[in-house]
Amino acid sequence: MSNKISYDVLIKKVDYIAEQVGQIKKALMELRPRRKERIKETWNDLMELSDEISEKWQGMEVVQEIRAQRNKDSKDKSNS
Repeated sequence: MSNKISYDVLIKKVDYIAEQVGQIKKALMELRPRRKERIKETWNDLMELSDEISEKWQGMEVVQEIRAQRNKDSKDKSNS
C-alpha cells in the first residue's frame, strides 16, 4: 500500500473549496444590510434610546441645563 500524494488531486480539491468559499462570500455580501438601511436602523435605535433616557431623566429640564452650562462657560471666560 502506497502513501503517495497526488498533488493534482489535492490541487483540484483546494480549487473546489476556494470556489465554494467564494460563493459563500458572495451570498453573505448580498445579505449584508445596505448602508442606507443601517443608517435608518441606527437612527431608529437612537430615537428609542432618547425616549428611554427622557423617561429616566431626573435632573433639571434640558433648557435649564443648557442655560446653566452657558452661564458657567461665560463666567469661566470672564475670569480668564
